[in-house]
Amino acid sequence: MKQDKTVFLDLEGVLAPEMWPYLGKKFGLDALMATTREEPDYRHLMTRRVEALNAHGISMSAIQEAIAALPLFDGAVDFVRCLAREMTVILVTDSFRPMNEPYIRELRPDGVFCHSFLLDDRARIVGFDFWNELRGKHEAMSAWGRHAARTFAAGDAFNDLTLLRAVDRGILFRPSRATQAAATDLLWVSTYEELLGLFLADLEPATIARAAPPHRHARFAGENRGS
Repeated sequence: MKQDKTVFLDLEGVLAPEMWPYLGKKFGLDALMATTREEPDYRHLMTRRVEALNAHGISMSAIQEAIAALPLFDGAVDFVRCLAREMTVILVTDSFRPMNEPYIRELRPDGVFCHSFLLDDRARIVGFDFWNELRGKHEAMSAWGRHAARTFAAGDAFNDLTLLRAVDRGILFRPSRATQAAATDLLWVSTYEELLGLFLADLEPATIARAAPPHRHARFAGENRGS
């Protein structure tokens, strides 16, 4: 039964491009280009981003309009549809509603764990609501995955690792070299076909031997991606 199986998918980096660098270029704001590499304190990073948006009078409607013009990765919708025929699909993302809603409407997952912006009556951001209090994405497994007989997950970055290790089958998707080095216990792939094949093979034990790569780390195109 589909209800017995759940897959948790990251949004940015797995199904969609990173939104903040795109917005930084779109609006010409360097403050939006910074990432957790430059500012590891995520609350402080988000405060800086919001201050920059408000200082330039950029409302949520303008942000959503910009995001709507940034397409999902090619093949992402079909990938999610294929998974949805076999299991419950849950997005687990550090992105924010309503900023990410253009993607959620297109992907139509069964559920979403994400943060939320608090808006004033002029659709300006005035605060945050962090769904997991920034304790880690594995909180989604605790909240939802315990009801599933089999659990799967895909992510691309450091903030996905606790979730990938909490499920029965966690796989990195197009990770940076730095993420690969920090997760030598996890398999990584670079195409939706490979990812789908591994997830579905895990549902059919007889096919695992021919579907799964022979090494712990499957080396596909994209191996030389920078960190």
